[in-house]
Formats: sequence, C-alpha cells, structure tokens
Amino acid sequence: MQRVYTTSNDDRSKLRLMSEIAIAYGGLPWFRSLSARICEGLNGYQRGLVGERLCSWVRDTIRYWREAGEQLQTPLQTLRERFGDCDDLVILAGALLASADVPWRFAYRGTPIDHIWIECQDERGKWKAFELTA
Repeated sequence: MQRVYTTSNDDRSKLRLMSEIAIAYGGLPWFRSLSARICEGLNGYQRGLVGERLCSWVRDTIRYWREAGEQLQTPLQTLRERFGDCDDLVILAGALLASADVPWRFAYRGTPIDHIWIECQDERGKWKAFELTA
C-alpha cells in the first residue's frame, strides 16, 4: 500500500478515500493487535470505553502538525512519523476503531472542509465526538 496519497479538493471524494484507507488498514491483523494492546483491561463489549481509549491514545501519542498542500498519510506512516494533520489523525483513529469493531464516522466543519474530527458510537448507540488535535 502507498504511504502518502494526494487528493483533490472535492470533499466527497476526499472523505471517501479517507474512509477507504481507514477501513483497509483497520482490517489488518496488526491493527487489531495494536488496538487490543492499547485497550488492555477492557473487553470488546465496552465499545464506548474502547472508542474513548483508542481516540485518547491517538490524541496523546501522535503530534498534530500542519502541512503545506493536501496529502493523506496512511495510518502506518502516521504511526512511524508520530505526527500528522487532522486528516491523518482521524484516518489512524478510524483504522483503530474499525479494527476493534467500534462504529465510527468523520465529522467536519467548513465547505470546503477546513477541520475534521472523529465520532464513535458506544454500546447504547450514542455518538461521542473526539478532537484529536488538542
């Protein structure tokens, strides 16, 4: 798989590509193992706590860094570099959430999109937003 993707400024195609990258990486056994290690002490039925732990881990482990132009890093590249912009952070979080079978979605502001964050669903069906650039 590529390490960096370039994308157009079309929001729908960008969001679709970001989702495809997150889902593809979330299906890798290595990501399942990483999410299980991050969530040690929790069980898979605790979706809300698992989602919160994974998103907090991304926020606390990966440094936010702006970029010139628009590129999308793969989750592995973001893990290797330990930095990324908001797109890169939500792709990584989406991959981890997907690997743990926690429902997730991107949320954003602006047209065109000028900031993006992630939301995940708990076991009761409630959505919770996570800002990863803090």
